[in-house]
Amino acid sequence: MKEQFIPYTQALELKDLGFDEECLGSYNDRQLPYFQIQGQSINTVLAPLWQQAFDWFREKHNLYFEIFNSPMYVHGWKFRTYYIENNRLRNADVSEIFDRYEDVKLACLVKLISIVKNLKS
Repeated sequence: MKEQFIPYTQALELKDLGFDEECLGSYNDRQLPYFQIQGQSINTVLAPLWQQAFDWFREKHNLYFEIFNSPMYVHGWKFRTYYIENNRLRNADVSEIFDRYEDVKLACLVKLISIVKNLKS
């Protein structure tokens, strides 16, 4: 079940970006996941589900993403990140091709984190 939660490194970065939603799981100070509904505490890092993390970017930062596989990429996956302003797609960014869905999902999350970090600086 732990694959349903984002990795520790990205969870820690989300904490630094202000993520503080109620989660089913947390990572303790040894980066080991444990599961219980709770908020942030000093010795833990919230472990959001993948969809919860992606929803947070949409709701808090107006950032959207698509993960797709098309006939052109029979053996690969891509993602696109963007935001919508005045009913128009803005700053669309398409990734390279990834062989595995798990890899493209992580790369997309890393990209969204990077975008918010750049906006804050």
